[in-house]
Amino acid sequence: MRHGMSDAEVWKASEKISNQFFKHFSFKTVKYLHSFLPIDKNKEPNTWILIEKIWNDHPTVELVVPKLIPGAKRFDNILLSPGTKLLTSNWGILEPEQGTSVPEELLDMVFIPLLAADKNGFRVGYGKGFYDQFLKLCKPETIRIGISFYPPVHEIEDLHEGDEPLDYLITPDRVYRFNR
Repeated sequence: MRHGMSDAEVWKASEKISNQFFKHFSFKTVKYLHSFLPIDKNKEPNTWILIEKIWNDHPTVELVVPKLIPGAKRFDNILLSPGTKLLTSNWGILEPEQGTSVPEELLDMVFIPLLAADKNGFRVGYGKGFYDQFLKLCKPETIRIGISFYPPVHEIEDLHEGDEPLDYLITPDRVYRFNR
């Protein structure tokens, strides 16, 4: 689905996603924002565009990124700053080498990677369940935002009992709101 995009197309679509986000969302109640870091080879939306704008324009917002815990089916949430040293994990994901951990219950907003989302806000990821487990640990009012190059599909048929829905889906062309 996404592998046909050139790097330039990924960049342009990611800029449009960033514009949609900053047009529709505020940071009035956001102290901690969790973001995934894109896996370039998978042609994921480039969240660095969002991250850098938040660093520049919203310095009171603390950015947090996932760091997989070896041997566990979950990740830790590590503060990210412009000087954070990043290493590539065995999964090909950039992660902080070290840093301060932030508990899930402090997170106010989360950017969530996905392959597809449906009109009810359910998503398909890479099938490992990390984000579903993570979202269960966040406070109920944490704003869950999926980021995708594509609009929602009608329905995802193979939902599982533990699947956690989104509040919003941001695409290059619009923001979709769901009722979680």
